[in-house]
Amino acid sequence: MADQPRRTGPQALAERIEWAIGAVAAALVVAVIGFLVVEGLARAEPPDLRVHLLPLAADDDGSLRFAVENRGGTAVSGVVVSAIRRDADGAVTDKRSLTIDHVPPGSRVTGGFLPSGFAEVVVEGYVDP
Repeated sequence: MADQPRRTGPQALAERIEWAIGAVAAALVVAVIGFLVVEGLARAEPPDLRVHLLPLAADDDGSLRFAVENRGGTAVSGVVVSAIRRDADGAVTDKRSLTIDHVPPGSRVTGGFLPSGFAEVVVEGYVDP
């Protein structure tokens, strides 16, 4: 069998470029698949929800503003936040609740209760999405 002659010139250069681009693309696909496998097998941190009151703004209508932060590694949904009013003895006299649809990991969601004299805000629960 006779050896085929080596290609030279622009056609050979084009073939080398095609092979180089194919090799880079294959390496990227393998890297992405590897990353996704590692992320999928790693244990995610549980949600870590924190709620705190926000300061009143000059143009505020008197509503009780709050922020819910998720410092954990897992998203949560259906977060129930309650505003509680207590009497001088510490007994609960009134309570209002609202539900936040979704709090992604490492994020902050703000909200508020309309003017009502509530002084305490707590997270009552959540649902894993």
